[in-house]
Amino acid sequence: RHNVSSAHDGDYWRLLTDGVYDVTASAPGYMSVTNRVQVVNNPMEGAVVQNFTLPSKSAKGQESYSDVNQIMNGAVAAGKGAKGKYKKEIEELRAMFQRMLNREEQDY
Repeated sequence: RHNVSSAHDGDYWRLLTDGVYDVTASAPGYMSVTNRVQVVNNPMEGAVVQNFTLPSKSAKGQESYSDVNQIMNGAVAAGKGAKGKYKKEIEELRAMFQRMLNREEQDY
């Protein structure tokens, strides 16, 4: 078991070797979600991306973290041959996590 937390700006990733993993995403106020992911290290295909939608624990039941991307297999560190391929994805993730952090701060 390896716990991974997001950085201050929202980036998070986990370098993994080939295999099948149960990946769990969780956040305060939301139910945890676990997805099974197969990782095959193939530089030609890039990183494995896993999307999560976390259902809200609130009575409203309408809030959720949607399209939370778990980037595995070196997406953030994919410098060799990537030529900026992941730059846009990383920027989108940063913006998404910042929005989620702002929303959590408003809830308190």
